[in-house]
Amino acid sequence: MKKTAIALGVMAVVASAAQAQNVTIDGYVDRAYEARNSTNSTRDRAIINSSAGTTTIGISGSEDLGGGVRVGFRVNTDWSPISGVNADTAASTASSVQTGGFGNSQSFLSLSNVKLGEVRLGAPNNLVLTTISAVAQPGFSTGVGSIYSSGYSVLEGAGTGTAGSVGMMQQNAKADSTTAYAGTRLIRNNQTAQYMSPNVNGLQVMLGHSLQVDKNGSDDFPGVTEYAVRYTAGALDLMGSQSNVDIGSAAPANSSLNANSSFRFTALAGSFAVSPTIRLHAGMGSSKSANLATNFNSRWNNLGASIALTPTISAMANISSVNDTSSLNMDRGLTGVGLNYALSKRSRAYVRYETLVTDKENKSVAGNKQTITAVGVSHTF
Repeated sequence: MKKTAIALGVMAVVASAAQAQNVTIDGYVDRAYEARNSTNSTRDRAIINSSAGTTTIGISGSEDLGGGVRVGFRVNTDWSPISGVNADTAASTASSVQTGGFGNSQSFLSLSNVKLGEVRLGAPNNLVLTTISAVAQPGFSTGVGSIYSSGYSVLEGAGTGTAGSVGMMQQNAKADSTTAYAGTRLIRNNQTAQYMSPNVNGLQVMLGHSLQVDKNGSDDFPGVTEYAVRYTAGALDLMGSQSNVDIGSAAPANSSLNANSSFRFTALAGSFAVSPTIRLHAGMGSSKSANLATNFNSRWNNLGASIALTPTISAMANISSVNDTSSLNMDRGLTGVGLNYALSKRSRAYVRYETLVTDKENKSVAGNKQTITAVGVSHTF
């Protein structure tokens, strides 16, 4: 009895401390049977995958310092196969590069004030990521049917969505008739300071800057500057963002980036609830590079909708295209549809389908067209 009382006392103290510091564990687990069918038969495959979003577990917490000031943190860890990590096969020598293992996703410390806003230090998600994946499209997240997935992205140039090097900037390879070309994504950057203003009458301003560290050295941290404005009011959600990437006068080691090159990405997105059961989404933007042998220059657009068919069944769709105005003229497009069935408030069964073309001007090239079908279950906690 005495041991039980002591144990209960220890548990009460631990619980009290955790509650005082507001520490929580949350996450998302997603598994689906995913079948890919390509016009190049050697690329056909079937896998068990996270098909409707990124499987992740997060630890977050905050402490009230008084006077409306709080200090907090968030550390997320993502898994591709749930039994392992996305190992960096390039064997990067850069320190603190997000490769695999614990903390390989969004990770930052925050300081906030109810009147002045919030500052995040570390590797918070990019503002362009929020604009495209959370506003421009319905709830495909970054899975099958999304315009910001590993298989298709509306951006092109340099990005941080490379598996195994999530926080390190890379330039994606692009050559005419490349059947695997999928665009690039800005997910997050190391060495980042991000500011989010208070929400005033639905309007919020966001700024981000990733330190270049050594402008003349061969490191893996190019300078990135972001700007974003978001307005939410009732049924309306509007967001615009721009991200500028400056590589510097020396080519970074352990990456494919060129010295003195630069990239600019823009995204303008909006969604509107036509009724309690129907929401429309739209987005547009551009990608542009400078000082490359073959520069990136393209414009993109997207139209989407989400519909609640019943209290437990919802559907969504995306139609997206990228108009490549560079010399390679690699236009590409995606059509995605999804169906969700709510098993509970936290769990759902789903179906996803997408068809994409990586180079519309070369439709006869084997592997230039691909379809993906996924049937799975996901759980949020």
